Amino acid sequence: MTLLFSLLLAAGIGLVVFCLLRGDLHTIRFYPWLCFWLSLGLGLGITSGGLFVWSILFHPSAGYILAELGLLAALAVALLYRVTTKTLAAPSQTQPGHASGWGSSALLHAFFYGLLISSLVSFTFLSAAKPHGGWDAWAIWNLRARFLFLGGERWLDGFSGALGWSHPDYPLLLPGLVARAWIYAGQNTVIAPTLIGMLFTFATLGLLVSSLGVLRGKSQGLIAGIVLMGTPFFLEHGASQQADIPLGFYILATLVLVCLAEHLPAGKNSWMALAGVTAGFTAWTKNEGLLFLTSVIAARLAVTVGRKEHRGGPSQWLFFTLGLLPIVAIFSYFKLRLAPFNDPLLTQGWQPAIGKLGDLSRYLQVWKALLWELGSFGNWIIPLPLVLACYALVMGKPSQIKGRQEVGAAVGALFLVLVGYFLVYVLTPDNLDWHLKTSLARLLLQLWPSFIFVFFLLVNPVEPAIADRAS
Repeated sequence: MTLLFSLLLAAGIGLVVFCLLRGDLHTIRFYPWLCFWLSLGLGLGITSGGLFVWSILFHPSAGYILAELGLLAALAVALLYRVTTKTLAAPSQTQPGHASGWGSSALLHAFFYGLLISSLVSFTFLSAAKPHGGWDAWAIWNLRARFLFLGGERWLDGFSGALGWSHPDYPLLLPGLVARAWIYAGQNTVIAPTLIGMLFTFATLGLLVSSLGVLRGKSQGLIAGIVLMGTPFFLEHGASQQADIPLGFYILATLVLVCLAEHLPAGKNSWMALAGVTAGFTAWTKNEGLLFLTSVIAARLAVTVGRKEHRGGPSQWLFFTLGLLPIVAIFSYFKLRLAPFNDPLLTQGWQPAIGKLGDLSRYLQVWKALLWELGSFGNWIIPLPLVLACYALVMGKPSQIKGRQEVGAAVGALFLVLVGYFLVYVLTPDNLDWHLKTSLARLLLQLWPSFIFVFFLLVNPVEPAIADRAS
């Protein structure tokens, strides 16, 4: 029960912060599920960062629960004051997700929820089979969590250079959440990382379905959710207690929020502030998140500069930065003060790196591996990318795409991340074949939910497609 209470408290903190940044309660009323999944992600990120700050000031378990309860109370008072003194106008009803027809039929809902139940059962069995998760879980993420929970005043020993094999330079969002759950439970039970893994896995699904329901219609969201649940590797890796699924959630959340800033006219700046927060959490989750952070900034900057008319652009960038700064401050302190600088990619020297950049055989090897993994990384029976390509040909694209620039920025960000991954492999000091085989599938999985999101933004929803065929 204490574990559930800790997760509910995190969700409550996220919800209050969400409402504070939005400045009203209307958004929850109109889009409850979307707000719930976003708030859950916010709460988990905030409490992880909060535990780290508390640990630096004191040590991890010293009075932390009381501090977190005090934080929730203070935030609730601030929210009460804000909503009683200033309330934004209700968001305009642009949600297109209630049209009748095949997409909203009982058959589609039955198939989705049947697959959801099956996925929950599968996740449970996968977790029971490996209660300590995959190798990275117990050798990296949960190991660091144990230092936070059991180390007391010596918790910083978990970042010793003697543990270089365990990547002590990796960010602490996931270890912080696991240690936080153990602090509430009073013991380092294996249930805690399992529950956190389940939350992020199904929060990613929920965010994908609910966001597309707002942006493109309920049927579009349900079909996207079916595609994600139809990726066996997504569930398998979600149960592995590693950080790739949480990173995928925050990447998706950032792109969703950027698109919402254009789609919902009320409070664009608040959506961008929230996007700044979730973009910061990507860097606090894994080192790859820093690549995504720079990519999404570069992609949206290109779109903003390319617009002939862009009202409110500077203010949106300001609010994005304000949302980003607190997490960047935490991340920077961790990287500059605690994390040892031992990444072989960065310590190999300029001459070896330049030599690899000039080796065309490495580019060809990475390209072949990428093409192979694109059709197989999800452990599908039938390659879903091929199915999606056929689906796009049948459905076509919408005659008008609302928020075209933001969708373009999302596509650009994902493309830049892929380019970054490609170059990392070209430059890696490790054996290239081994490095590709052990990590490429996971890197693609990080982007898969966001790719599905962008794909269904660009493809015609079912009802309009059927109407076009009928006419």
